[in-house]
Amino acid sequence: MNLFINDMHIVLKPQTEDVNASDFEIILDLKESIIKYNNLRGVILIQNAQEKDVRELLQLTLEHKFEQIKRIELRVSNFKVVKRMVKGSFKILKAAGGLVKRKNSEELLLMYRLGKWDFPKGKLDAGEKFRAAALREVEEECNVKVRIREKIGTTWHNYTMGRTQILKKTRWFAMDCLDESKMKPQKSESIEELAWMQDPQIEASLQNSYESIRCVYQDYKESLSK
Repeated sequence: MNLFINDMHIVLKPQTEDVNASDFEIILDLKESIIKYNNLRGVILIQNAQEKDVRELLQLTLEHKFEQIKRIELRVSNFKVVKRMVKGSFKILKAAGGLVKRKNSEELLLMYRLGKWDFPKGKLDAGEKFRAAALREVEEECNVKVRIREKIGTTWHNYTMGRTQILKKTRWFAMDCLDESKMKPQKSESIEELAWMQDPQIEASLQNSYESIRCVYQDYKESLSK
């Protein structure tokens, strides 16, 4: 489960999954130590986390920004129970979006909205499926025609609406652009600009974005190499 709480990346995985120690700068086992979050830096693995540990981390990250932490991965033995607890702590909204590849090019379509670079996405309508919503939202926001390929992954990011904590579940899909002849940003959705970009311009632009969007792009790049 890829969580982004207060723009910090928290990964929840079952304790049974294999671990590659070289992926982490700090490894803690809660059977042997306690967590001192202010001392943590970089990419961290926490083994044998329990529901109370995950709950504590969620509360801390909602209240504080830990600028020195890039990502925390927690391995939990009761994964389904913990995932249910996390989802129960927020109001869940569902969304879908796409990384659109330009015809005969390696460029992807990015949009500039609310001061950040982003990929097109939006909330599901009542009764709508994720793939249908992704297609509709991309075509509405960018006024292009696209075809969906494979699913890239799912992100869960939080934001506040009034006094309610929202957790938005977004499924991301790789897409091909079929027609860009009438492409224009949907101004009613505060989209100021659309741009075709490729690496390294995408990487540079996404420095002014959200951690969840940067991670989706990395997952997309990894999918290309498989």
